[in-house]
Amino acid sequence: STWGMLESMNLTLIVGLSVDYVVHLAEAYSRAKESNRVAKQRHMLIDMGISVLSGAVTSMGASGIMLFSRFIFFYQFGIFMFCTISFSLFYSLVFFTAIVGLIGPNGKKANIVFLFYWLREKITGRRPIDLKCNKCDGKGWNKFSLEALAK
Repeated sequence: STWGMLESMNLTLIVGLSVDYVVHLAEAYSRAKESNRVAKQRHMLIDMGISVLSGAVTSMGASGIMLFSRFIFFYQFGIFMFCTISFSLFYSLVFFTAIVGLIGPNGKKANIVFLFYWLREKITGRRPIDLKCNKCDGKGWNKFSLEALAK
């Protein structure tokens, strides 16, 4: 089957609509003057999150009005817009926000070392700060906080 005008137009629009909110949030995160992830994340949500949410609500409202149209083109386009914007808003405010909180850049540079430490801990069951001892044959655990792991 061939693609019609609606499918072709939606395919080109979905690329821009699906990354728009994430790009705005990422810019606000990278421009934050704070040095730690939590403060940068808070700045991102306060500075740009409300604008992203407001833009999404108005766009979903406009696409919601199209759901009452009797023209099949506008009805389908309204469904497409509403779903795309809803998913984009959810992934940007929930998933992207969680990702930058975990492995986002600290200060002026990115820090994904924590991700590798976490993966190694999950795979091997040991952390690099765990001590080997002769009494427990290296099976003893040393209780350090995650801050010591990140240093």
